[in-house]
This record gives sequence, structure tokens and C-alpha cells, in this order.
Amino acid sequence: MPKITLLVPLRNRNFRYLAAGEIVSDLGDWLDFLAIIALIVYRWGLGPTALAAFSVATVLPRVLLAPVAGVWADRLDRRTVMIAADLARVPVVLAMVFAPDLTTLLALVVLKGCFSTFFTPAWQATIRGTVPEEDLLAANSLSQLSLQMTKVLGPALGGVLVAVSGPRAAFVADAVSFLLSAAFLSRLPAMPPEPGIEEEGPQPSFWGEFQAGFMYLIRNKVLAISVGSVAA
Repeated sequence: MPKITLLVPLRNRNFRYLAAGEIVSDLGDWLDFLAIIALIVYRWGLGPTALAAFSVATVLPRVLLAPVAGVWADRLDRRTVMIAADLARVPVVLAMVFAPDLTTLLALVVLKGCFSTFFTPAWQATIRGTVPEEDLLAANSLSQLSLQMTKVLGPALGGVLVAVSGPRAAFVADAVSFLLSAAFLSRLPAMPPEPGIEEEGPQPSFWGEFQAGFMYLIRNKVLAISVGSVAA
């Protein structure tokens, strides 16, 4: 079997920009995690029910929007989708600084999650269009490594900011991280829709593509088992 070198994709200039944007954006997804908990528990003195509501607000957009977001990622310029998702999260996160109560805060968490849900499939599809086929496994491995590391580093850095300067500093840093991500991603070339989307002739409907993707998942046993295992 050919040897897989994990760092080989980083020789690709476009992948470096993509990886930098992903790392900073993923970090931003988690940077405000402890800041929100600090607001709920220590600033507002709320209990387990409020924390449970925060957990639901965090995952709800991914559960409801992820399949739809994946279809849109195939129909639009992926670079534009990622940059728009980053820039849209900046005012949402800054608005958290002024959230007066739990309801407002949770609404902002859901809104931020909606934009994050559109970012992820666009970024995943861009990897394939950025590196050659032989480097794809290594590129995806690096991407997953970044995703998991930022889940640890984001809350840790956010916790330091909360301890030193309070929750609002973490929200501001979060907004800056999305601006940096958009700056990195703006260096990528245009990433138009997959071949076939723009071909002449009848265009597939949005829900037609959605159904086709869902049926492919059901019929592919290996993929269905993998997705089912992750969901469980």
C-alpha cells in the first residue's frame, strides 16, 4: 500500500488557506462556549434547565439544517458560502455581548449555529476540489484533527479570557476569529458548483437533489452504517 504522509497536503497553497480558515473558524465555534455558560450560571444565576436549553440550542441547527445546507453547498460557490457564513456570525456573536436575558442569548446561539451549519458542508466539499485525489485522505485527516483539537482548545482559551476579562472579551475574540477566517478563505479561487449543476437542460430541483442524496445514503450500506453510528 502507498505510504500516506499527513503533511503532504500542506504543500498545496490553496489547501493551506483552507486549513487556516477552517482552524480559525472551528476555534470560533467553541471559543464562546464557556463564556455562555459563565453568563447563564454565574451572571444570571440560572440552573440546570437553562444549561439544558443551551445544549438544545447548540445542536438544533445542525440536526434540522445540515441536510438542507449540504444541498446548497453543491449549488452555490463554496468559497462564497464559507466567507458569508463567517461574516454573518460576526454581528451575531457581538450581539451576545449585549444579550439581556436567556431567551435572547439562546436565539443568538441558534442563529450562529445556522450559519455554522452552512459553513461545514461547503468546507468539506472544498477539500476535494483543492487537493489531488492521492492527497485526499491525508487532507481529510488533517481536517478532522483540526476539528477535534479546536473542540479542546476553543473552550480552554475561552475559559482563560473569561477568567481574565469576563465573558464579553470571549465574545469579541470569537468575532475576530471569524473575520480572520474570512480573510484566509478570501485568498482561495472561486469554487463554483459541482459539474452537472450548471449543465444545459432541465435543472434538478432543490428537493430533488435532497431526495437523491438521502436515497443514496439509504442504499449505500457502508455509508448508512457509518452515519447511523455517528448519530447514535
